[in-house]
Amino acid sequence: MKDFPQMAAVELLLEDEPIIYRSLVVTGTYKVIYYIGSNTVYIYDIWDCRQVPETNLKKIKE
Repeated sequence: MKDFPQMAAVELLLEDEPIIYRSLVVTGTYKVIYYIGSNTVYIYDIWDCRQVPETNLKKIKE
């Protein structure tokens, strides 16, 4: 990811946010949500993909 931080898709559940969030599924059950700063990749959250998507989204909106 450090060489190609934009390789992951834009996270559709967060596309209305002012920051462009990307997501990368790891180990089949977790999704890493991140965004790219000037020269840094910031991990925003880690979602459990076994949850209903709205549950993960609600966690961020609080």
